[in-house]
Amino acid sequence: MQAQDTDDIFKFISDLFQANADFYLKFMRDESDSYIFEFECINEENKHLLTKKDVMPLLPIGADWIGAVGWRSLFGIPFKVRENEWIGIGLREILRHSHRGAYPVQITYFFPLSKKPIDELKRLATAISNERDYFYPFEKQSGMIEDDNPEEHAKFERKIIEKAYRNYEENKSMMFNTLVLSNSEIEIAASPENAYQKNFYAFEHFLIGIIPKLLPKRTWKKVIKEKLHPIIRPFKEKLHPIIRPLYEVVQYILSDK
Repeated sequence: MQAQDTDDIFKFISDLFQANADFYLKFMRDESDSYIFEFECINEENKHLLTKKDVMPLLPIGADWIGAVGWRSLFGIPFKVRENEWIGIGLREILRHSHRGAYPVQITYFFPLSKKPIDELKRLATAISNERDYFYPFEKQSGMIEDDNPEEHAKFERKIIEKAYRNYEENKSMMFNTLVLSNSEIEIAASPENAYQKNFYAFEHFLIGIIPKLLPKRTWKKVIKEKLHPIIRPFKEKLHPIIRPLYEVVQYILSDK
């Protein structure tokens, strides 16, 4: 597990990226169990170019976070809004709820794609791990990569970030995510050509890290609900009165009660 204190790593990311960013997003949870979603303009010259609604697709996706409590994801996501290209660089971390489950918190800084924060990413990579000789087969330009040594995950993070900023130095567009934190995210990552819509996301390559043991296993009930319910539901009202009770029993078995 990653050892850095939550407040420390969030402060580090803020200190590193805030000075040159145009916008800032904060997604947190307060003491009343309500989410806080803040979106602020840092560079007033560009305040009309991006809105809170524009960055909604970059918020955490999913609900099954419990397996990743204490873990974080560092990410960079190029996207396009009204002909303007941006990159969101951020940090997402999973915290344990005081009495149920877990939840994500996130900060993201936004830069015009023309001024990608390459120097800041280099400093981030070095700060994460000062061991440069960590071998991993990162030759491919795009794909999901499994970290088979989670105890030294910081080295894995560094390699992904290094790969990203080297692509940026060559003026290539890459989405990176050092760690998928929920099954919902991994389902999107598995088919980025479908999930990252061409009218919003703007990248040629992607590099995504996974640690399978952090992701909750999908139960047979979840699989059946996902695959069969959309097919069966439209016919519910047309079922024969004798068959309908059986349908209700199946519904109950597949429920989370």
